[in-house]
Amino acid sequence: MSSVIGGKNARFQATWDGPATADAAMPAGVPRPRLLDSEEWTQDGYYYRAEVYQRAANGSLSTSRRPPDGLELPTYWWTSLRSSLNAISRVRTDRYRIRPDYLRFIMPLHLGTSISTQTRWAAAHGDLVWSNIGGPRLYFFDWEYWGLAPVGFDAAVLYTSALDNPEVARRVWAAFQTLFESPEGRFALLAACAIWLERVSEDMFPELEEPLRSLVGRLLP
Repeated sequence: MSSVIGGKNARFQATWDGPATADAAMPAGVPRPRLLDSEEWTQDGYYYRAEVYQRAANGSLSTSRRPPDGLELPTYWWTSLRSSLNAISRVRTDRYRIRPDYLRFIMPLHLGTSISTQTRWAAAHGDLVWSNIGGPRLYFFDWEYWGLAPVGFDAAVLYTSALDNPEVARRVWAAFQTLFESPEGRFALLAACAIWLERVSEDMFPELEEPLRSLVGRLLP
């Protein structure tokens, strides 16, 4: 079971109904614990929501955004990951995970140069760090943030969140090399770097700063 507690305006935030709308919108082939039931109520000015999900065959791969050391996943897991992200990207939605205006602000701020945000946008899980993905059987967990993002955003977030685990990062790059070497993939990587660097500026994930800046240096002309 999952529970959400929010303030007076929580019910009107996009994350409030993210799991429920994702459960309804995603194709059956996208592996995730299905939402079985939910209930909302208010008490003392707070909104509450309880959700009951199917039990997954296994949990997430990590307890944090970082993949564990020595992580080894079978070839079929990577194949399923690619096909699932493609299926997610084809979902029609008007929800936004990231808005272009935000990227127009944050990318020059942290990348040191102006970058055009003219790219294709598609549906994304929106928070694809290693604590939100399962294995050895693939599952996608925690859909609060799903919505439109630059094409390739999920793969870019998964890769950049593993930069301080070079062995796993290399495996992610190999799985998505064709995407990452395309103009759209390059933009998604730069967007993910800018978002992580914003978190670094808030005194979070300092261990990512050096590998992120190194990646930005390789991506920018």
